[in-house]
Amino acid sequence: MFTRTFSVGRSRALRPAVSLVLALGLVLGMMALMGCPMDEDEFVDDHKLNAGLVGTWRGSGSTEYGDWTDTYTIAAGTGSQIGSINHAEGSTWTDATIEYVYNFSETSGCLIVKYTIDNTDKYNAVYYKNLSSGSVLLGTAYDTTKNWEIESTDSSVNTLDEAKTRFAPANAATYGGGSAQTGTPQTKQP
Repeated sequence: MFTRTFSVGRSRALRPAVSLVLALGLVLGMMALMGCPMDEDEFVDDHKLNAGLVGTWRGSGSTEYGDWTDTYTIAAGTGSQIGSINHAEGSTWTDATIEYVYNFSETSGCLIVKYTIDNTDKYNAVYYKNLSSGSVLLGTAYDTTKNWEIESTDSSVNTLDEAKTRFAPANAATYGGGSAQTGTPQTKQP
């Protein structure tokens, strides 16, 4: 009178798949609750001055165009000011303020600086890379697409918003940062 049907094939095949999905969901949920990073890149740009840059950095050398020296003095700011930078040699600006920072990694980035020339505020950048406790490669931004012997390679702009766009990480190679930044590193002065 009573009939019983068994569907042995379907339910037994689904059980391991459902168990696997539930186990994976449980593991991912636990990782999220414990705060484990889900991606490989743990560096987060906080747009703050890297404390390792504070100090006086000096470099010198010789090229086919003659001897050179280059000195940057970087100071941490107080209050809401990020910091200041003085680039005495090879620059039209000294005693500039650091207005914005892009940190590409823990050892490289870009400082957007504001300086005044002919009573006009201008913005440019200083790229850094290979930062260690005793040396760093610093360089003022310049337009690498131009021939410096026949045209101006100045990359200065008139507003901070323009500077943030121009010197953004994606454009670093065009303005002397990233792979275009080469030469002798500056050493930290006592």
